[in-house]
Order: sequence, then C-alpha cells, then structure tokens
Amino acid sequence: MESNVLPATKTYCVKMQPISWTRPKLNGQQFFDGQIKAKVCFGLALQSQHNTDLLYSKPIAFNVTFYMKAPLKPKPNLFYHSCAPDLDNLLKFVFDAIKDVLITDDRIICSITAKKIYAKEARTEFTITEV
Repeated sequence: MESNVLPATKTYCVKMQPISWTRPKLNGQQFFDGQIKAKVCFGLALQSQHNTDLLYSKPIAFNVTFYMKAPLKPKPNLFYHSCAPDLDNLLKFVFDAIKDVLITDDRIICSITAKKIYAKEARTEFTITEV
C-alpha cells in the first residue's frame, strides 16, 4: 500500500469551544487523564480533515487562533480575549489531542504563533507547516 505524501502546509478547523488543558486527576493512588473524551472528540474532528495523509514527523511551525465565544454585550473595540482560559493551557490541550492523529510527537514543533480572539462562532483553527 502506497503512503500519501504530506502537504508542506495544511490548515485545520475544529468547530467547538476551545478547551483548556487540565492536570491529570488522582483516583486513589493512580493518576488518570480526565480529558480523554474531549481529546478523542477533538481528534475525530481532525481525522476527516487529515484524510489518509501521513503523520507529521519532521520539524513544523504551528500557527493557531482560538476563537472564543463573544460576550452577549461586547464592549466597543473588543477583539483580543484576555481572560481565562490561559493561552498556554489551550495550546497544551491541542498538542495532546493532535499527537498520534496529525503529528508523531509535540517535540517536532519548533515554532509557535498563537492568539485568542472573540468571534461569533467558537472554534480552533491552526496551520501546520513543515520547516
């Protein structure tokens, strides 16, 4: 079976509220990932967009925008989302969710550009570029 060649750049969109990473939880004496279902849902939304392309395994640049649901009564000139959830925790969740779905490991990410802004429709959009 012949493998598909990865495009040098590919853009993805997950149309759901961006999710913030949380620490593993403790159940008795064992830790477990309390976000496994959310990560699987996120990954499934990406699989159809990735098709049968190979996983990215070479160094990549990652450019992401988190579109956060705008408040019912937005303030004038409100564009950037500057409250919880933290940008770094949003990134951690995405990196966990795309591992073994789009990328082999998050170690291959060598450049990150990220922002969170308000929008009518909550979603996460990102572009992966081989460098």
